[in-house]
Amino acid sequence: MSNSLDFPDLVMKNIFQRLDMNSILTLRKVSHELRTFIDEENPDFRIEYLNVTVQKDVAYLRIQSDGGTSFMSLEYQKKEKFTIVICDKRERIVKLDYQEVLIKDLEILLRNQKSILEELGLSLENYFTGFKNIFTSQQIRAKYLKMSTTTSKVMEILPHLCPKTLQEVQLMNKNTASPHMELGELMKLGLWQNMKSFVTFGFCFNGSIRELSHFSFARVEIQSATSEDILFLKEKLILLSSFKEIRFKFMEFKEGGRLKELLGLPIFQDDMWQENNGNFVFLFVNLNLLPFLTIQLTLRKVNHRLRSFIDTEKLDYRIHNVIVTVTEDCIELVVDKKEPLSIEYRGKEQNTLVICNNRELTVNANFVETCIKDLKILVKNQKSMFEGLTISCPYGECSGQGIMNDFLDGFKNILTSREEKLKSRTLKMFVENQNQVMEVLQYLCPKSLQEVHLIDPQLSNHRMEIDEIIKLTHWRHLTYFAISGFYVNESIREFSHLLEAYIEIQSAAAEDVLYLKEKLITMRNFKEIRFKCHEFEGKHRLKEFFGPPIFESSELVRWEFFMQEENRQVTLRKVNHGLRTFIDEEKLDYKFHKLHLVVENEKAVLTLNSGREILMITYFRGDKKTCLVSKEGRDRPARTSYLKACCIDLDFLLKNQKSIFKSITVLFNCDVFPARSETRRGEKLLEKIAKRFLPDIANVLQSRDVPIKTEELTMKVMNQDQLMAVLPYLCPKTLTEFYVKRSQQRSQDLELDQVLNTNQWKRLTFFRVYGFHTTVSVDNFSNFVFSDISLETVKVDDLLYLKEELRKSKNVKDLSFSYKQFDDENRFNELFGAPNGGVTCDERMWKFDVPGENQNQKLRMRVGRRFYISFGMITEI
Repeated sequence: MSNSLDFPDLVMKNIFQRLDMNSILTLRKVSHELRTFIDEENPDFRIEYLNVTVQKDVAYLRIQSDGGTSFMSLEYQKKEKFTIVICDKRERIVKLDYQEVLIKDLEILLRNQKSILEELGLSLENYFTGFKNIFTSQQIRAKYLKMSTTTSKVMEILPHLCPKTLQEVQLMNKNTASPHMELGELMKLGLWQNMKSFVTFGFCFNGSIRELSHFSFARVEIQSATSEDILFLKEKLILLSSFKEIRFKFMEFKEGGRLKELLGLPIFQDDMWQENNGNFVFLFVNLNLLPFLTIQLTLRKVNHRLRSFIDTEKLDYRIHNVIVTVTEDCIELVVDKKEPLSIEYRGKEQNTLVICNNRELTVNANFVETCIKDLKILVKNQKSMFEGLTISCPYGECSGQGIMNDFLDGFKNILTSREEKLKSRTLKMFVENQNQVMEVLQYLCPKSLQEVHLIDPQLSNHRMEIDEIIKLTHWRHLTYFAISGFYVNESIREFSHLLEAYIEIQSAAAEDVLYLKEKLITMRNFKEIRFKCHEFEGKHRLKEFFGPPIFESSELVRWEFFMQEENRQVTLRKVNHGLRTFIDEEKLDYKFHKLHLVVENEKAVLTLNSGREILMITYFRGDKKTCLVSKEGRDRPARTSYLKACCIDLDFLLKNQKSIFKSITVLFNCDVFPARSETRRGEKLLEKIAKRFLPDIANVLQSRDVPIKTEELTMKVMNQDQLMAVLPYLCPKTLTEFYVKRSQQRSQDLELDQVLNTNQWKRLTFFRVYGFHTTVSVDNFSNFVFSDISLETVKVDDLLYLKEELRKSKNVKDLSFSYKQFDDENRFNELFGAPNGGVTCDERMWKFDVPGENQNQKLRMRVGRRFYISFGMITEI
């Protein structure tokens, strides 16, 4: 009988080209012939991320390939005379030292790695010597090296990386007592001139900063520098088109007094420009990459050449929001809600008092003209789209309408002076009449404007004409329209293209409502239209048009209609065999928004919400082979267990789900009894039920051609295995939020080692755990925006790593960790310094600078005396 080895070599090579690393390693163990073939041919493993961590008595090897869909994690535990290797919860014993076992596995991986590594991560101690032999035998091709080690280890590894592929290097010193390193040693390497990014922590280099002038991004500590070095660097960087940011920290800065002679007067100077510890920090930044409006406005005031450059180049200010509030004697201008720039223009006789950032300036001009002049500078260089434009006045104020008209006339001149129409997604205006609206609306870009909200500041409920507004091209592009304090005389048919509207009209007829209903049921994204009529004609005909209402009272009559695109496939499948075949072959999308599954000892409840329709099915437990299925008040017996019946329906419903769920919830609920022993028995029974049920759920999810897509996952479980029956089979690209709750009443630890190795974990941004203590380390949360979790132990080195990663990401909102113990409290101040954000009886607080152009942005770390740590990004004013 022939076998695979009888295939020609060309066929075998083509087969191995289509296999991933795990499959190749598995085949290597099948037979001696296959092992020989693989070792001779060295098929490409296509590894993208390779991370090696060596600690005392334990080592870790983590591998990612195939676009993040394939992961492998190995742990090497040192025992007395052998090593335990753990992979996918399987253990094997090797009669070698743990470092030797790791080296052998690495040799196999690197020998078969032909493609370029996206990232090589190394965390090594001085006593680990085996790596040197691996790297001297071949050049490693990687784009990014991330290395945590000592000075001696750096020079053992770097020379053996391919200079043609290596672009970014990040070095972290594990031995802060020995930070010094010769820059000349690195410069001798062939890779030095090809590198684009160089970041170090804990190293101090002896050498000249001139040797770093080719980097696009760098953060380095140098022993010493001179003013001439700074000038040289400046001249080089302004010619480097790819330059982003370079930050240098000097232990000694010579001839600092010559900076002004060489560079000219600074645009800003602070007496505290030298750090408290005597070090000097210099930051070079490409201003074209800065999103800060305030910096460009400041630069215009430096000298005539900068003003001319900015006005000629017309750099995009990238403003998000503009809010103008007009009163009788003052105009307030607020720009960009995220980082607000607030300016007040107060009329003071014939002059204007301008107040900005607690500074006052008197201008010899009318306050409306002064505001318009500044607004023109802001608006004329705006190329990107406004999120919102608001022109308002206080409610109840009518005396300022003359000022409002003057402002609108000046703003109209600004809009008409632009080469392209101003883009804004929303427009909100406090107005008295249509003319004031037209002063702004018609000069905005119609393709970008989606929402308009018009408000009468007097709320006088008077009539406003909108006949000119609905003639504009803008009207047909709108999706949202609302008026407050007015009513209009137009037909409600004019509003039938809107997805959302809130209006008051003079009159309407039953035929108008019928027309509107027929239009709206064909609009897929329609939300709500609410209108109030002063006069309504043909009320008695509504039942004739729409049939009997589903609810009727003296104040309310209600009808419901199915959208024409609403999914009625579950019902249609039952009409006849032809429809069933058509639906199953076409696989029309069911478009469910939410899935909610609750499993208990006596029943299971499956709920699916499409946004307009809710499908709820309850499965009641019978004997081993029967159950009762209840749906929409109808009960039917089924000849299978209640869990099996639930899985069958779930498989059918999910098979045709193509769109993204907003949320998926899977809860294992345990009944609580007065007697603790009864509750424990219930928990044990539920755990057995979960063991039988979850493999079926996993099979349902695995059977799909494309993984289920959801933005949020919530699970109430007893252990990690239950999480792993669902999480790995969801699409990692859409899942951003994960919430874990505890089913049992008693407190319990939760292992998460398998969860951490999933691709889904690496893309999550929100994670919260209720009721469990977990054994994970804090350094696993560097990619998160929000977390709330209870940890067993916090290690100070892991916390330092997390802090540095969060500083770079700048996206963190609130990472909170409670913990039972801290591994080395004494080293805290050594690594983080003394608290610089305040100390109270309950907590200590640190603030750390973050990279980038916003000097006011800080990473805040709070450490509570009641065993909690939190991180958050703040902006200091």
